[in-house]
Amino acid sequence: MNKFELNWVALLVVFALLVTGIVGLELATRGSDYASAHGSLFFVLVFWTGVVQGCIALVAVADTLKAKWVDPVRRHMLAVHPMLLLLPILFAVCMVFELKALPWTEGGPVHHEAHEGGGAWFGERFFMIRNFVLLSLVYFVGAKFSKESARLSEKRSAWAIRYLLLYVLCQSMVAFDWVMPLDYPWPSSMLGGFFFLEGGYAALAVCGIIGFLVWRRSKEEFEKGRAGFRDLGGFRLAFSLGWGWFFFSQYLVIWYGNLPEEVSWFVHRAYEFEGGSWYPLLWIIVSFILFFPFLSQIPERSKSDPRIFSVISVVILSMLLLERIVMIAPRITLHPMIIIVEFGIMIVIFLLSMGSRERILERPYAVSN
Repeated sequence: MNKFELNWVALLVVFALLVTGIVGLELATRGSDYASAHGSLFFVLVFWTGVVQGCIALVAVADTLKAKWVDPVRRHMLAVHPMLLLLPILFAVCMVFELKALPWTEGGPVHHEAHEGGGAWFGERFFMIRNFVLLSLVYFVGAKFSKESARLSEKRSAWAIRYLLLYVLCQSMVAFDWVMPLDYPWPSSMLGGFFFLEGGYAALAVCGIIGFLVWRRSKEEFEKGRAGFRDLGGFRLAFSLGWGWFFFSQYLVIWYGNLPEEVSWFVHRAYEFEGGSWYPLLWIIVSFILFFPFLSQIPERSKSDPRIFSVISVVILSMLLLERIVMIAPRITLHPMIIIVEFGIMIVIFLLSMGSRERILERPYAVSN
């Protein structure tokens, strides 16, 4: 057994210690007002909420369809479900220390305009309560689904549907409630779909990295699941096209309408923010999230060679992270060193959860043929 494998109690102790470290870091760098506040943990949560919830959602989709392609990575993906509990806790920490970093809050530059357009919906207390409750519901349903799916029980399909509904709702709220108000009154009816699609895209990228790690540990084990890994590679190809469709559809509407409140999002990031120096980043993001994965995954070898699809997966995750930076950095002050530390903590928790899958998932468990 892996010497780093932890049981539930040990895992929760590690979670508590790492969260305490994040709280200490936030306390030491807390800003007293909008001008001095930073939103580093907010940025980290926007990214990791999609990755963690997307990993469970990918298994839920497979169980709903009674598909076998997720079997090679089923337990790896389900093992991250303890992080679903961590998300509402970190959200509460973020709201305590970084609420003033959000532009629409009391004292922010668009506070008055936001309250005129959104009324009570933009109340700070209501914002915190509704998102904390939703993140907590995702955890409870996700934990139950993970338990049923790990056992391959007959109930897993019903719980998969419940989880997927909450996943779509939660990622839509992250898009509409967390990110879109940063550019108020910029509207986007497609941003919710964009976010929950990217959560699945990130989960597929994680599968590619898992495939490489399985191959490094045991080539015989990898061969048993080769067909599933190949199918997952095909899904990455499909998701790259789906991402491109969402992006082009959103851009086409904005370009054709040419309305100031819609065009402002692209104009600010491409030309105004830091003197237009971020304009090349938009091209890099589109190229490496859409064109590079699409073209590189057409050959059959790229979907069956773990070294190739792991490289593609790392590129996808890196570009999704860069996309989040382009979305958030122009409107919220980010502290690079704090982001690196907090991001590193989330990676450690993610790997510990996944590495402890044999202990935190209920045993004995079934294995599909």
